[in-house]
Amino acid sequence: MTRLKKQCICPRGSVVPPWLDALVLFCLNVDDNIWLDVDVEDEDGITPPWMSDDGVCASIPALLELDQVAEEQERLDAEERAMKQWLHEEAKCLVEAQEHHRGLWSRR
Repeated sequence: MTRLKKQCICPRGSVVPPWLDALVLFCLNVDDNIWLDVDVEDEDGITPPWMSDDGVCASIPALLELDQVAEEQERLDAEERAMKQWLHEEAKCLVEAQEHHRGLWSRR
């Protein structure tokens, strides 16, 4: 990324993040550079809301939970349809069995 920045191949205003040593990456400390929030701005100098607005940051877990609830609702709806179809088929088999049984008794 540093090379691209020097060659002016990256977007205007882009910032190269601090170098992270791969050998110590999984031995993290609260003071390590990986926890630093680098200012990310678009062409107009505006930082994305997910990074700069505390309200948006605090709402992200709720949005993720909402997405999970919607996915679970889809799964439950599919399960409900499958169970209703199964119950309908079972009821149909019972009715056919009763009619067959009545037919056997009426012949006697």
